[in-house]
Amino acid sequence: DFEGAIPEDVASIISLMQPLVAEGLLVERSSQQIVAAIDDWMVYRVDDTIQGCSGLDRLGGKDAEIVGLAVNPPYRAANVGRRLVELLLRRAGDMGMDRVFVLTTQAIDFFQELGFQDADLTALPAVRRSLYNDGRGSRILMTDLRQAV
Repeated sequence: DFEGAIPEDVASIISLMQPLVAEGLLVERSSQQIVAAIDDWMVYRVDDTIQGCSGLDRLGGKDAEIVGLAVNPPYRAANVGRRLVELLLRRAGDMGMDRVFVLTTQAIDFFQELGFQDADLTALPAVRRSLYNDGRGSRILMTDLRQAV
């Protein structure tokens, strides 16, 4: 089931993200960072085990970023990642957000299929732009929820 994350999920979320962090595909997040934003994280749970997760970082104003998208390989074909992103986009819209960003090195096609389009560094809110790591070579993608159908 897809559901909102709770503080007890943090260790499992970090464990699920760890292989992707090790590969350089995800930015490492501390348990404190995840706990602080736990209301903005979603998980996919099967038999009490988290098999997918992702969060929404509020960037101030009406902007947010989808972060920490990780799905256990056996569940990737079941569109768990797509469903997590769709749920977070809906949540961002419900919170009154206008724009949702994602920074990715590998999943460009995946996010473009979900309506994200290329954006440049100047499109990022200043708070996030100052943290942008050139060394990762992330593509910046954005979707404007005001234009969503």
